[in-house]
Amino acid sequence: MTSHIFLSVIIIIGCITTVEDIVYSRIRNKWIILGLLFVLAAYIFLWAVCYINGSKIFVVDFDKWCVNLLISVVFAYALWRYKMWGGGDAKLFICYVALIPMIKYKVIYLSSYFPAFSLLIAIFIPAAVYICVRAFFAKAMHIIKGRASYTITRDFLENNFYRYFRNIVGVCVLILSYRIFQERFMYGLRLAVQSQDIFLLVLLFINKTIGALLQKKPIFFMAVIIIGVYTLVGVSYVGISFLSYLGLSMIKSLAIVAASVMLTKLVSSIREENLAFAPWMFLGVLITWFI
Repeated sequence: MTSHIFLSVIIIIGCITTVEDIVYSRIRNKWIILGLLFVLAAYIFLWAVCYINGSKIFVVDFDKWCVNLLISVVFAYALWRYKMWGGGDAKLFICYVALIPMIKYKVIYLSSYFPAFSLLIAIFIPAAVYICVRAFFAKAMHIIKGRASYTITRDFLENNFYRYFRNIVGVCVLILSYRIFQERFMYGLRLAVQSQDIFLLVLLFINKTIGALLQKKPIFFMAVIIIGVYTLVGVSYVGISFLSYLGLSMIKSLAIVAASVMLTKLVSSIREENLAFAPWMFLGVLITWFI
């Protein structure tokens, strides 16, 4: 019953902000303030009810909710700082995070204390897919009308293929190095962080820096040598099965570079076309809530 009330508020705010962002290209603060005031009143009421009944269930959820909201504020500010969305989008994201009960986060990617990262994924992936599909059809229409030719030129191979390949090699070296460092020197951290998710997220944001470094031939050849030596040592001590881990690391590297390229295109489209982001945020909230 309580979750239905929160969902109703989310739908009301989502519909209003979506229409206003599409029509007027703005998200008014009053809807965000109303949403946050509702959350404050609702949690005070729930806290009082649990305190009167002597229940500790809500206290545990509230603890995680507070940490999740605090980390979300930091992420929202960082994305606004790097111009990946506007100030209104950042505040609306914080409002949505506050409105979503912890129980509604069914998929956890980084940590149980930051489940809102799954909301970020649910927001950005559909928006990125939309941008890519629209760009593909726009290019196809130009080809059909004879305004552009679809040829893979030497310029494309030199300026894109080799650049991305070097980038993938660099990311792969860092992933392999992280594994060695984690096994040798970070036993305690390995117990606290059971996967490479946080490290991979960091690589996603520093991908451009990695790519710039790998454009220098000495650094690139050094990276290739490191992978070669690591492969020989791994096969010697572990066996052929080590190659599967190496292949998985390369796939992760490819995924990070591809995600970084899509994210760059998405941010560029948001800046150039003044893309309304509120609809995608509302869609991301609904995906997080129901799926």
